[in-house]
Amino acid sequence: MCPISVSLAGWPKYAYCLDVCLDDEGASLLINSKEQIFAEKLRWVWWARHIYYNRYIPAPKTVYQDLLKLVQNKDYFVITTNVDHQFQRAGFDKKRLFYTQGDYGLFQSVNPKIRKTYDNETWVIKAMKAMPA
Repeated sequence: MCPISVSLAGWPKYAYCLDVCLDDEGASLLINSKEQIFAEKLRWVWWARHIYYNRYIPAPKTVYQDLLKLVQNKDYFVITTNVDHQFQRAGFDKKRLFYTQGDYGLFQSVNPKIRKTYDNETWVIKAMKAMPA
């Protein structure tokens, strides 16, 4: 899957964090020191936590469900800058949503020729478990 794999002695639990960010289609990474490897891994672990709390945790209030009740029998379309997927989680029809800034639940390649997105929940959960105490 990924042609590049790195690990830092004493920190093998972070090894997969970089792998998911690299692909065979042109992404590259130049690492010159153990400190750079460690910093890069911590950056991705931090992003995993950020994604987890902003995408996979339910909204604390019923605002989205309440809004759906107001529009569910109407012809509606939602344009949002939210990246947290809360409209879909509340039951809004996916075909009636446009996320202008994307979705934290999806990864995409840095190569613009690859037009696919990839669900990231499994990666996020694994990275959350690798978070240092």
